[in-house]
Amino acid sequence: MKAESSKVAKRRLSPETLELIRQRGLVRAAGNRELTSELAKQCRQAIKEDLKERRAAVMVEAGEARKSIRKAHRSFANYKIKMIALRRLNGTVTASRKAKEKIITEVKNRIAPGPDKIKSEVLENPQPVLVNTDLLFTCLNTRSILNGRPNRPC
Repeated sequence: MKAESSKVAKRRLSPETLELIRQRGLVRAAGNRELTSELAKQCRQAIKEDLKERRAAVMVEAGEARKSIRKAHRSFANYKIKMIALRRLNGTVTASRKAKEKIITEVKNRIAPGPDKIKSEVLENPQPVLVNTDLLFTCLNTRSILNGRPNRPC
């Protein structure tokens, strides 16, 4: 991983996070261990959130500008974390894996609903074309499995 200067690192963090880091330094210098520990936890969480937002913003910018995602990865110094983001329908950007999976599932369900969402009338009275296709497929599969030969028409 490439080392970066403190100026570059500070540009990635929000002013609130930088203030937390400054407060932690002052409390640590004063010798208050309990408060230092609590502020350190808050700093870690705030830094994680800032980097997540920055990562998402970098990927969205690269996608909108039609630039190489690989180059966007390289330009972002934190190589250990995957940099993939999705823009939701309401305009918010997310980099969370669970949120991305949920969004992808929602889109898939909207495009092609599963068998549980197909109307029961269609399943009760299938069209003859579907039945014949299913029978032919079953016949071809069983012949190729039983005989060990390539598929041939029934």
